[in-house]
Amino acid sequence: MFIPIEFQKVFQKTQQTAIAMQATYCDEVDSLASRLGGLPYWQADVSFPVDRAGEPLALLVQINFAEVPAHPDLPKAGLLQYFLPRRDDYYGANLDEVGGASQLVCHFWPQPDAQANIADESLCPAVTDSDLFPIFGAHALTFEEKPDYAGIDTIECAQALDANPFEVLEDISLNEKEESLFFDAISDYVAGQGHKLLGYPSFMRGDPRENSDYRLLLQIDTDRDGDNDILWGDDGIAQLFIRDEDLRAQRFSRAWLFWDY
Repeated sequence: MFIPIEFQKVFQKTQQTAIAMQATYCDEVDSLASRLGGLPYWQADVSFPVDRAGEPLALLVQINFAEVPAHPDLPKAGLLQYFLPRRDDYYGANLDEVGGASQLVCHFWPQPDAQANIADESLCPAVTDSDLFPIFGAHALTFEEKPDYAGIDTIECAQALDANPFEVLEDISLNEKEESLFFDAISDYVAGQGHKLLGYPSFMRGDPRENSDYRLLLQIDTDRDGDNDILWGDDGIAQLFIRDEDLRAQRFSRAWLFWDY
């Protein structure tokens, strides 16, 4: 594995635990189970979220923290949901302003009760081909702890180096073969891509954040494995970012959505 010492130190310095998520398309998921897309858990005493035109939003993700490996920054229980509009060219994201208002809607159920679930397709219709939504159908989620490291295109890597990572790479003066070996090595070493909770984000066109005030809460990647049907634009990737103090206080509604391709 060819990784210059400067970047070895960065990876060691930024190592933290992420929770990788494995998605599997399925026809039915238990009402309280974690999932991407599909029918959400819902209760009759709460109004279902709608878009600006009054149409029901679609479920982006549902996380049951009772199914997630214990982590000091996450609740031990409760059901977290995020919803997006079905027909928006940008999937409801505000890509012009870091942390800016978007059409992302959050709901957190501290004590969900499967017996109270009233969700059906009259409340939340299935996503169809006429919709502009990144996820078609329900994808059950399983979770696994994994080490994660800041990729060279993240603000966390720049802060650990106290320099622009790409300028440091130029100063090292790698030849073409060494540079190829380096990028091959970090693609294996830094588990940036894929679905995950916490850890570090992976970008297609660079980090939109100006500093590390916002950390990764959740990343959802394009996923066409098997029957999976998750696609952000042209093979893109999406993240939800949140301030550390909001995460610890469980103010999940303060997260903001970014995606690129």
